[in-house]
Amino acid sequence: MKVVRYVGVIGRTVRFATDGLKFASATVDHAVADRRSAITTVHGSLTGDNVLAFVHYSKNGRPVPLEARALAFAKRAGLCVCVVTNLDAGVECPLTLWTDCADVVIERANTGRDLAAFRDAIRYLVRTGYRGPIALANDSVIWREDAHAALASKAGGIGAQVVGATSSLEPFPHLQTPWIWLSGSVSRAQLMQLSGLWRNVRTRGAAITYGELPFTNAATDLGLSTRAIFPYETVLAALLREGEGPDISHDTRKRRNRVILAATQGIALNPTHFMWSELLALGYPGIKRDLLRTNPVAIDDYFRIRPVAAEFGFDPEDLPVAPKRRNLLSRVQERVVLGSGSGKATGGTTLT
Repeated sequence: MKVVRYVGVIGRTVRFATDGLKFASATVDHAVADRRSAITTVHGSLTGDNVLAFVHYSKNGRPVPLEARALAFAKRAGLCVCVVTNLDAGVECPLTLWTDCADVVIERANTGRDLAAFRDAIRYLVRTGYRGPIALANDSVIWREDAHAALASKAGGIGAQVVGATSSLEPFPHLQTPWIWLSGSVSRAQLMQLSGLWRNVRTRGAAITYGELPFTNAATDLGLSTRAIFPYETVLAALLREGEGPDISHDTRKRRNRVILAATQGIALNPTHFMWSELLALGYPGIKRDLLRTNPVAIDDYFRIRPVAAEFGFDPEDLPVAPKRRNLLSRVQERVVLGSGSGKATGGTTLT
């Protein structure tokens, strides 16, 4: 992985350079300087030495059924589940709904994007004297029921101190933050320094610029080893291997050709959008929520997401859809694929 050198802020742009002197930039957007904790109340107590801090937002503070099942699974698997609920002003946290799936519920004022909630959770854990590994996850991904336990097990066996489920190369190599694992060997001082990168920000662009992009480089500067469970290069290699297969549908081939064309031009694309099926086939247990809800980058084989996800352990009814992106043809295609499926296999199925 290339070493990134921070260059500085020029106007509204943060510029970075790699050790190969290739420059990249990220737009600065609505940073909020307030770094104070937004935690208001903590319910429960830590019950183990393997924490999952899950950041959740809904207007009424209630878990959705799939989230509750995934967190309950993690709890049964031995993780100490610490839920951080980002609550709007005036909303009362429905604590009884979290009893079966969380050991600790942190009520937090909804002041910005999820990275600042990660920061507050880490600092809460440091203050309690906790010294074990920490998994950080949020609800920007719809996670399969066994996701957190499976990812935590894989992260612990990798040997790196900071592990992401996925990584990206744009605008420079970095771990993506919907799921991050921090080893128990990361010191309290290092945890405070890393979490200090995550500000309260109001937009996704600012969260990426101020939080996600500098995170991996900061960990490296602190002497910590970093690695992804499903690195971009591995996912791209899987796409290239399957890109010319005889059983690939026309729409899937169009999506993969977009990725290949971008790669030949030196452009990296978000793997959780553009390589969603390759990630599932490799064992990634999640699907990006906004891909399902709005299909923001107009994935060509969007209609296949629910039926293919069913082959890898998801219930299609748990997955929201984007009606504006799903025309009549797409709905018919999805019904055909769902109707021809053979149930919920958990892996190894050929993507057609």
